[in-house]
Amino acid sequence: EALEERLTKLVMHMLTWRARQKRKIVNPDKSDLVVYYPGAGLDILRPLYETDGRRLIFVDDAKNWGLTPTEALARFQDKISDFMGHVGEVTTHDKDAYRIPFKFDGKQRELIYYFHRDVRHFTPPEMSFGYDVYYSKRAGAFNTPEYLGRMIDLMRIGGHFLSHNCDL
Repeated sequence: EALEERLTKLVMHMLTWRARQKRKIVNPDKSDLVVYYPGAGLDILRPLYETDGRRLIFVDDAKNWGLTPTEALARFQDKISDFMGHVGEVTTHDKDAYRIPFKFDGKQRELIYYFHRDVRHFTPPEMSFGYDVYYSKRAGAFNTPEYLGRMIDLMRIGGHFLSHNCDL
C-alpha cells in the first residue's frame, strides 16, 4: 500500500474509534434516537457514527453549496450508497424536503432533510414530539441563547448536545 492509503486508513480508524467512544456515552443502549442537525451540509456520516440515530432530521439553508436541492439529494444518495449500501425509495416530504430511508449497521433508518430553511425560524414538525440529540459542527448565527433555549425545550429528558468544532 502507498503511504497515502495507509495514512487515510489510520485517520479513518481514529475517527471511527472516537465516534464509537461518543456513541457509548450518547447511546449506550443502542436506542432508536432522533438526531437534530441544523446546518448539516452534506455531513451524514459523523452524526450517524457518533449517535447511532434511527431518525436524522437535517435542516440547512444550503445557500453556500452552489447546489439545487435535487443535486444535493443526489449527493446524499451517493454518499449513503457508498458507505452504507442500499438506499430505499426517496420521497418528497415537504417543499424542498426529502425522506431518505436506508440501512446502516443492521437497522432501518431515515434521514429527513429540509433544504432552503433558516433554522432560526423553522422547526421541523417531527420535533414537536421531542428529539434526543442536538448535533452541531460549527458555531453559527443560529447558536444564539434564544434559539438554543427553544431547542432545549424540545429535547427529551436525558438528551445530549454533541458539538464538533464549535463552542456552544
